[in-house]
Amino acid sequence: MLTDPVGSSTKLALHNQLSSLLSIGSDSCSTLYSFFNDLFLDRTESLSAHTQKGIDFLEKYGQFVKERALIEEEYALKIRNLVKKSTGKKKDEDDEKTFSYISSFQATLHELDDLAGQHEVIAERLKKDIVPNVTAKCQQLRAARKQQLVDLQAMNSQLASLNENVNKFQKNYAKAFKDAEAAYIKADKADKNMELSRADVEKTKHNARHKEQICEEAKQSYAHSLGIANQARQEHFQKRLPALLDSMRGLDVERISEIKLAMSKSVEAETSVMRIIQRCYDAMNKAIEQIDPAKDTHIVVENLGSGYAPPEDDAFIDLGNPSNILHGNGESAVDGMAATLKRGAFPSGNGRNVNGKGIPRKQSMHQKLFGGGNSTPNQKANTSDSEYGSLPPMQRVRKIEQKLKELDVEIAKKEQSRAGIQKMLEAYKSNPKMGNPGDVEPQIGEYSREIVSLNEQRERFKRLLLDAKSELNTPISSVGTMDSQTRLQFSAQNSPVSGSPRVTTGSMASSGIGSSVGNNKRTSYSDESISSESSALSSNHRVQHPQPPAIPNEHRDSYLKNGSPMRHITPSADNGGDVYEECEMPALGTCVALYAFEGSTDGTTIAMVEGDEMFLLERDEGDGWTRVKHMVSKNEGFVPTSYLQCHWYPHS
Repeated sequence: MLTDPVGSSTKLALHNQLSSLLSIGSDSCSTLYSFFNDLFLDRTESLSAHTQKGIDFLEKYGQFVKERALIEEEYALKIRNLVKKSTGKKKDEDDEKTFSYISSFQATLHELDDLAGQHEVIAERLKKDIVPNVTAKCQQLRAARKQQLVDLQAMNSQLASLNENVNKFQKNYAKAFKDAEAAYIKADKADKNMELSRADVEKTKHNARHKEQICEEAKQSYAHSLGIANQARQEHFQKRLPALLDSMRGLDVERISEIKLAMSKSVEAETSVMRIIQRCYDAMNKAIEQIDPAKDTHIVVENLGSGYAPPEDDAFIDLGNPSNILHGNGESAVDGMAATLKRGAFPSGNGRNVNGKGIPRKQSMHQKLFGGGNSTPNQKANTSDSEYGSLPPMQRVRKIEQKLKELDVEIAKKEQSRAGIQKMLEAYKSNPKMGNPGDVEPQIGEYSREIVSLNEQRERFKRLLLDAKSELNTPISSVGTMDSQTRLQFSAQNSPVSGSPRVTTGSMASSGIGSSVGNNKRTSYSDESISSESSALSSNHRVQHPQPPAIPNEHRDSYLKNGSPMRHITPSADNGGDVYEECEMPALGTCVALYAFEGSTDGTTIAMVEGDEMFLLERDEGDGWTRVKHMVSKNEGFVPTSYLQCHWYPHS
């Protein structure tokens, strides 16, 4: 019997090793490596995606800050435009700056403009201090992340290469082991086969030992490559990968810190100007506290007060005994009294221009081409003799007093300058080296002439102030009792301008030039309607006036009912002439407003709405304006003729 050349112990060891290798064969080793590798590889990919999202967020925040800066700029621009729009014109500010609510509003607008400037500062800081830094940081983080991904890819590639090498040597070792195992099985069968020669048996045993030697060499190669791979894997997962992950974490920390810094700077850009903004609000509140309703209303009284006393009571007109018509020439006393209803028939000093109801009439094209209509040469010649003559007495007093203060200040400046020049002249005379006295002597003369001229103006204004004060508290109805020359000057200031749609009548009659001026005045009656009663009411400076046509009973009743009573005619004895009160104009018809008209604030035109009913006081002269009186509000003025539907009384 042949003995086992290999031995049972050797076979058992080879069998156990084969079982061990089969349990951790190539598939098992590859699966185990892939498990750990995929575990960390999946985490690195998730971490890489997280860092990408973080950088994208930082970039979005930079875009947010940029858009917010644009909104701040747009807000500041709109606020500035609103302030500019609400400020108004310089002239309007000068006229209304005395009112506390207007000055407070202007101060509020000024502070609001400063507030808009602070929003511009916020926008500037956001654009310069935050947006560029965030943009640069995003580029830096993207470059660092890209390099980290390249390093991670290189590490994974190296580890995969080592894994492939281990798999290769492991397969060679398993193949060699199977070949050796097959050789030993063949040798064992040959040893048990009695038909084979001893040489064949030895040959198979020698082949088995050779296969075992090849298997051992493959085993050594596999063990060596596995050791290298394990060492590289340990270095990868214990050193290189943690270092890379720590680098990625540091990059994420840097990105979050940049977001924190950008947000902090955004808030700082606002808080840095908060103190200035609060001062603006404090200044606004302080300006608002300066609003004084009582003071403003007092200014209105000062600016608009006329200084006239209320008009005197109208005296009762006694028509006498009705039976006197039988003993007279057949004319009724009522007909004679009707002549007094005509506006301008009796001189009344300054007429409508004094009580504030006189409204200049705009020149027609015929008047512009051929002259006439507005004022006489005598009026124009005397216009410069009276300052502020078109204003009521109280306003004239206020304006003249203000002018006197300005003249006093100007005189003080001139005298101070002259005193300085005189001292300089004395210094030059005492020491000619300092300058030539002849150079400054003409300046002293010039200052002296200016001071004399200013003193003359001051004296003239003082006289005008006395005249204006003398008219204070004068009843409106007795303003016409002033002397002829004063009325002429006052009326010259009230002479209508060509751009206004109204002309007053009879304003110069009391000065003795009624016939010369009255020809240029507009009346509402025909030249044939001359009153015979007007001659009986005046003894000196009498003026023949047209007699108005008889008003039908129904129209006369309507006229008397709607607030146009006849006034008592009181002659004035101050100047030897006959001065009478001005009577209300009779209605020539009625009209209905077809369209709405806004009117003006100076009293030249009146406002009306569609459907308003009014009295017709004057006809249109061809300039497109008709004078009316509102039935309800009693306002009187001009409106466009084309806006009216007129119904004229017969014989009007």
